[in-house]
Amino acid sequence: MAQKSHHRSKALTLLLAIILLVSACGAPTTEPEPTATSEPTPVPEPVLETMSPAELTGETWQWISLIETMPAAQSVVPDPENYTLTFIEDGTVSIKADCNVAMGSYELSGNQLTISLGPTTLAECGPDSSYNQFLSFLEQAAGVGMAYGNLVITLADEAGQMAFQRATVSSLAADLTPVTEDELVDTLWQWISLVETIPKPVFHSMVAEPWNYNLVFRTDGTFIAKADCNQLMGSYELLGSQLRLEPDISTLAACDAGSSYDFYRSLLELVDGVGMREEVLVLVLANDTRIMNFVNGGEVSEIEEPQVIEGDPAAFLGTPDGTEDFNNEKNWTTFDSPCFKSSIIWGQFIMTAKGIPQTLCWEVSWSQLDNFYLETTYERPETCDPQDRFGMLFRAPDNNRGYLYGVDCGGNYSLSIWDGQSTTVLVEPTNSDAILNVPGENNRLGLLTFGENISLYANGVYLETVTDFTFLDQGKIGYFVRAAQETPFTVRYNQLLLWALEDEFYPPIAVQPLPPIDIPEPDPNVPTGEARVNVNVRTGPSMLFPVRGVAEQGDMGEVQGISPDGYWYAVKVPTTVVGTGTAWVAKDYVNLTNPTGQDLPVITPPLLPTLISFPAPPSNSPQATMREPATLRSGPTLEFPVFGVAPTGSRAEVVGESEDGEWWVLRLPTSLVSDGRGWVAKVYTSAVNVGGVTVIKTPELPKNISAAAPPSGAPSLITRDVMHVRSGPGNQYPSLGKVGIGTIIAVVGVSPDKEYYVVNVPKELNQSGQGWIQARFVRAENVSNVPVVQPPPVP
Repeated sequence: MAQKSHHRSKALTLLLAIILLVSACGAPTTEPEPTATSEPTPVPEPVLETMSPAELTGETWQWISLIETMPAAQSVVPDPENYTLTFIEDGTVSIKADCNVAMGSYELSGNQLTISLGPTTLAECGPDSSYNQFLSFLEQAAGVGMAYGNLVITLADEAGQMAFQRATVSSLAADLTPVTEDELVDTLWQWISLVETIPKPVFHSMVAEPWNYNLVFRTDGTFIAKADCNQLMGSYELLGSQLRLEPDISTLAACDAGSSYDFYRSLLELVDGVGMREEVLVLVLANDTRIMNFVNGGEVSEIEEPQVIEGDPAAFLGTPDGTEDFNNEKNWTTFDSPCFKSSIIWGQFIMTAKGIPQTLCWEVSWSQLDNFYLETTYERPETCDPQDRFGMLFRAPDNNRGYLYGVDCGGNYSLSIWDGQSTTVLVEPTNSDAILNVPGENNRLGLLTFGENISLYANGVYLETVTDFTFLDQGKIGYFVRAAQETPFTVRYNQLLLWALEDEFYPPIAVQPLPPIDIPEPDPNVPTGEARVNVNVRTGPSMLFPVRGVAEQGDMGEVQGISPDGYWYAVKVPTTVVGTGTAWVAKDYVNLTNPTGQDLPVITPPLLPTLISFPAPPSNSPQATMREPATLRSGPTLEFPVFGVAPTGSRAEVVGESEDGEWWVLRLPTSLVSDGRGWVAKVYTSAVNVGGVTVIKTPELPKNISAAAPPSGAPSLITRDVMHVRSGPGNQYPSLGKVGIGTIIAVVGVSPDKEYYVVNVPKELNQSGQGWIQARFVRAENVSNVPVVQPPPVP
């Protein structure tokens, strides 16, 4: 890390030396008489006018000169645009000090000014930089005023003065001519430059190859762009001088080092305005901090649309959460062992199997992943045996176990498990036309894992999904090779992309195991979301909440708000799905349209549901494993009350099945239910040893409780699901009956542990006129002041 110092910079020292040298090089005809004193001649100081706060703020000031008193000297700053101050009304100051930036605070009182430096970058700017001296002088600031139209900061102890001029550009969007849609569309616009205002407008002629960064707007509201070696597609909306771009589908090629592909795409996502300036198209970025300049590049036919493959996760998931371009070895430890050799050279991970027949050799990285979509691009070896195999190792709990998804030189894909001692084949070698089996051809190998589901892809084409519970937790990833014969072969990987999955989605081509939800048609002019894939609809914003069903790809619905962490949308659903009419979907899988222009409201999530722990099932007994957080009910339909939710991966003994064959009967703790039985829909489970289990008759539904609706504004709750109303706060109290999903009922109190609400019920059900409902399955309103009610004695 660079160390700060306060030596005179070479630039200013050299300039001062030149000034002194010029003053000493006049050629008098006679020797001058010695003066009577050795005191230096003082440099005259300007008379300062008092500045108001409004004059100080709202401008960017460039450092132009320095007057020092000890010794007396005056110097000019050769590059004022590299040393700037921007005073902000909130008492902070933004500082540019050559190649460094800093933030600080200031206090202005009359003509007195003090500046305190805060966080500062510490880059070395070069031998001619004055950044150290600039920052040192700012810390000595004591006063401020105006002189000859310039800002002057006086230094403490009368050490000198710093003079600043106003920056010349105040608004990047000033003087733009409006552009019509006819002028915008069907023209090939080439990106030529970027202008920024942080901390001062600086022109960057950074686009060395404008023909590699194009943009075409089309009359149907879509755009297409070339971003170096990749193609982008998306939609746009033009409203007067406002322009919004929504990049969507993108190819994911690995461009050469120095490419601005990612930067270009990120800039397009920030565009919020547009105009013309002397035949240059100007896109204004958020907060008027940057503009992108484009010129007419000629024929539109130069751009080709990216190929979109139905079901390709990379086309739906957007920008990857992680990218490995193999520019260095920081994530890998390369090897040269008897089995294989690996190296990272020129943006490639190169792995050579040395020809030990039928022996798996692998290398892992440090990443620990569980639910993800991963994609790597490989070059098919130039020479190899048809059974030579290579690919990805994933979910490896250590360096000697894990899943292996590979392809071979015969054009087949396969999936297996190595448990440290033996191999279990999950997918036998299977041929696919999606694999380009030509020497030197590039292929994308895709892998989606969520819970026990493993979905395989090749070049964006969905191949198949396998269910396996061997390794469910986070594990390492890596590459492997397996030589079929004694002949070595080499495979090259060009890139590895990673998307972390917040919630599961099912490939559109795969069989959909969960029921679709009939999403209500949204009202006009409200925020709406379109499902980019088949996305799970949950009762809360976490994978700990149960799934109610699936919003199918292309479904549109009203977005009511967003979760506090910003990862989930609250969406409007029928009250028959969630009693409050609000469910949750992962933000990553939804395209948002917000005509209001306002931020989505943040919605408080519901409480996590009550979790159920099963008694350990006997060995080799009929068992079910929860594929999702699964709701346990007192019977085999959605009309039966809820006991709680079993977490993903929990196992229970199966004691029977429903008469229609759609539900399992599981063994529950008798402390939860007296007969030790709970019912779960089979679709949320994976079961073993269940052949010939007993068919159990559907129990009788509890009687329905009807209660008068509470007056407006009174303490109340609305049930998210069908609930038991009990005579006390716990399952040990008898049930008085049930209330249906979406029932609104008056609240008169709360249990001491806040886990149950006390509600009004008819006195014929309970002489006290009170019943108790679990708080975790309701949404309560206006209950902050309800009294704490002590539980009645346990019967």
